[in-house]
Amino acid sequence: MVMKSTLLLTAAVTLITGIGDMGSDSNVEPVVLTGIASQYGRGRMEATIRVRQAGRTAYPLPDPLPPSDVFFATLDCRDVGRQFEIRRTGVDADGNPYPWESALATDCAGLRDGGIGFMLFNRHTPMSQRTAEEWLRRVHVGEYQPVFVAEVDYETAVRWETVGRGREVELRRLETSPVEMSVAQ
Repeated sequence: MVMKSTLLLTAAVTLITGIGDMGSDSNVEPVVLTGIASQYGRGRMEATIRVRQAGRTAYPLPDPLPPSDVFFATLDCRDVGRQFEIRRTGVDADGNPYPWESALATDCAGLRDGGIGFMLFNRHTPMSQRTAEEWLRRVHVGEYQPVFVAEVDYETAVRWETVGRGREVELRRLETSPVEMSVAQ
């Protein structure tokens, strides 16, 4: 059990901090992180994308966006604009595992409204920058694993028939992420 927990925590740290070689040009399989995906409300992801495309944030998005099946928010803001794959856990009506879908990180957990606290621990109270960095440091050293790994766009939640409730998913990054995040050191 300890080995499995260590592996899951290592996967979480790798996905969040970008430590490890997970690029698509590598022979190493990307690390898969399993957790809950919630969803944005109708029109919220589109509004966020427009703001990011207008360059009004620290993490802008290109216009046009690369083709993707799913747009989602991730824990690490450095992932905005990066390609991932996501799939629902379990099997479809024919007993086949759900297929991987292309996914683009278009938003991230912020400190307002408890974004990082919510995604890490389903905690609805806002967290200060200092507190959030401490929690992320603890994730990095393997003490904690995030509860929520993504918040998908409303249309995806409709297609998955999960509006109003979370859905367990698997998420894997297709591009490596920089490791200059202060809490990852």
